[in-house]
Amino acid sequence: MRGSRKLVMLVVLLLAACGTPKSLVFKDVKNFRLHSIKLTEPIFAADVRFYNPNNYPLTLKHADVDVYINNKFTGKVTLDSSYTIPRKDTFLLPVTINVALNGAFNNALQLLLKKEVLIKLQGSARAGRGVALVNIPINFEGRSELSLY
Repeated sequence: MRGSRKLVMLVVLLLAACGTPKSLVFKDVKNFRLHSIKLTEPIFAADVRFYNPNNYPLTLKHADVDVYINNKFTGKVTLDSSYTIPRKDTFLLPVTINVALNGAFNNALQLLLKKEVLIKLQGSARAGRGVALVNIPINFEGRSELSLY
């Protein structure tokens, strides 16, 4: 009887310690810039800032985000690599944006004439610890300066 009580308490403690992680908090986009220009597609880069509210590090496993510039679909960010996220900290995640050919033409003149653009991100990411992964919705809209370097 006493052994089974200890076993139950051990199981309860393990389940509490392995609880579902809290979602990352999406903060903003920094350093939005033109990364490179290829003949068929321009590639943009940015640093996306998140906060991890958990008391333990997480692993970001995947992200799939649509990018809109000046309210026009421009391209997609897809992360398939794993990134380690520090606990109780704000961090920058560097991303590259593969621009859709029609998105580049729609925005080309505006991007050349204006230094500041409206950026909108919509999608989701999966992060967690071990097998406990959570979907993190990403919905951001804000203005950012475009650096051509």
